[in-house]
Amino acid sequence: MGDVVTLEKPEFPKRTKDKVAIVGFAASKTLAPLKDDSWERWGINELYLELGYQNWDRWFELHHDRFYRARGEERTAKHAENLAKLGIPVYLWEPHPEIPKSVAYPKEAVLKEFGRYFTNTISWLLALAIGMGFKEIGVWGVDMAQAHDEYARQRPSCEYFLGVAVGRGIKVYIPPESDLLKATFLYGAEDPSPLKTKLAARQQELQANLNIREQKRIELLGGINQLQAGLELAKRLMDDKGALSPEARQKLELNVAEWNKGLQSNTQQLRQIELEIAQYQGALGDCQYIQGVWSQ
Repeated sequence: MGDVVTLEKPEFPKRTKDKVAIVGFAASKTLAPLKDDSWERWGINELYLELGYQNWDRWFELHHDRFYRARGEERTAKHAENLAKLGIPVYLWEPHPEIPKSVAYPKEAVLKEFGRYFTNTISWLLALAIGMGFKEIGVWGVDMAQAHDEYARQRPSCEYFLGVAVGRGIKVYIPPESDLLKATFLYGAEDPSPLKTKLAARQQELQANLNIREQKRIELLGGINQLQAGLELAKRLMDDKGALSPEARQKLELNVAEWNKGLQSNTQQLRQIELEIAQYQGALGDCQYIQGVWSQ
């Protein structure tokens, strides 16, 4: 195992490029310039599971060591080992012997320069990139969609540091797919009422269709339960050779055949209904998100 690399004093690391790509887990991560060597490319946490171990310049795991040393959870069981495989500087709060190229994140230098407004990993990376003097900062895979309570709390800090970067003359790129620094209308200059009215009507339509399918799901589950109970009882009766007369057994066998057909049909319908419910829930969630957050 190699020696642990540490920063001797709380100062900003030296950048190797003029541009830095900060990459998170959201969908736009696939658009990041991972094969463009004109960018420094920064990854976080367990992103290597989705984008691989190659084409990175620095890595960040800014959680308590109990997170990256966890052994009880499937995803994190080998996290420290995987971080070591990256073969690049891995920034932790403190260097760790299991990660030979781990270095201490320069927290004191960052706090001295920017204060204490940090609610998420991306904000720590943005502040560091600003402090290191990058001329351009791009952020991919970071949506901070406000429909998610945790991200809604974290987003203002990200947008604050993006504003700091712009204020210092740093070029900032945010992909169109990200919610960061986006608004659907200009407050005071544009009227959101038509959009809000349309969204409200669409939400009502989606909810009505969802309610119909959820009721149908309840009915199908009830029918499936009844058929399964009937089939179990029929099996017990048919297993007991003395319980039924030949005529009764023949009639029960016919019923069992019909019940099995009904069970198969109901099960197929249930799968379709559950698929439709998921689709309507997704559409309704998107509608509620736009109506409740972006159009206020």
